[in-house]
Amino acid sequence: MFIKRKIESMLHRSPRFFRLGSRVYHFMRPGFKSLDPGTPGAINKAFKIFKELNNGGPVGDYYEFGLHKGYTFFAAYHAAKRLGFKSMRFFGFDSFQGLPAVDGI
Repeated sequence: MFIKRKIESMLHRSPRFFRLGSRVYHFMRPGFKSLDPGTPGAINKAFKIFKELNNGGPVGDYYEFGLHKGYTFFAAYHAAKRLGFKSMRFFGFDSFQGLPAVDGI
């Protein structure tokens, strides 16, 4: 992961190369794709901020609605484990059918 992050930091300076690098990476590792390559980092940062502000208080559980393929859920689970949120439980919800058509207001 260190090498991947180093390459990402260099490629972020040029969005065109970053998109190309992202495509190559996801082609080589098809098991994990996110809608935005920054999502796992953003989730990790949010969990770190929570840990700093929480001051060792109760953690609670993680709920995610609209999982699609579960990439964000996967990233959240691993971020929580890395930060030591051992009691946090994870719940994912999805209809597997999308949202219903809008009817009225």
